[in-house]
Amino acid sequence: MKNSIDINVDVGEGVGNELEIIPYVSSINIACGGHAGDASSIESVLQIAKKHNVRIGAHPGFEDRINFGRIPLKISISELRVGLNRQMNLIQNLAVENEVILSYIKPHGALYHLACTDYKYACLLADFAQDDVGLMGLPKSVLESVCREQGIEFIPEGFADRVYEANGNLRKRTLEGSVHTSFDNIMHQVVELCNNKVSVFSNEVIELHVDSICFHGDHKHSENIIQKVVEELKNSGVEIRS
Repeated sequence: MKNSIDINVDVGEGVGNELEIIPYVSSINIACGGHAGDASSIESVLQIAKKHNVRIGAHPGFEDRINFGRIPLKISISELRVGLNRQMNLIQNLAVENEVILSYIKPHGALYHLACTDYKYACLLADFAQDDVGLMGLPKSVLESVCREQGIEFIPEGFADRVYEANGNLRKRTLEGSVHTSFDNIMHQVVELCNNKVSVFSNEVIELHVDSICFHGDHKHSENIIQKVVEELKNSGVEIRS
């Protein structure tokens, strides 16, 4: 069992539960105006994060609010770059104004999966990881390989509330049984991840080494589940820190 683990959560997505979540986690991924969020929501979340001294990450994605950025848009890499540049400029400028540091980038939704599996998307994200800004993604992914090649900090993460396939990838959301919803299942998976393994959809157990565990802030009752999981981890002697 790990002595410590980073807990990260997606925030600023319009749910409005940041005050109930951020005090319990150690890293946050802030929607940058692509799939969700705007200057007002980003600034609000940055202020809460500053108060609770959590690590701050940008959470850019496809600019598609209708599908919440979870479906790849049929646009060129050049067009995607323009959108990502717009999102990153927004959150970076607000971070400077609020005197906080942007530590890493975690792509959202469909872009996350493309960056972890497709070299050209991984390289695109790497272009935005400058000035000590790292990238967060799946362990043993294409994105990790690109980061190693380019000397970029990479943060391997696991997911508390998503179901895995035997190859270590997340089960597609369009398939049945892709999301854990009960506290017991989520807690079990978090404990497994803290022990460098995870049970997958086919009932096998695979090895998986992660430095951070993600919760989706938009999932039902996420704030209550996060609070309970963190409490259980602390009672087991696991420190929550980035």
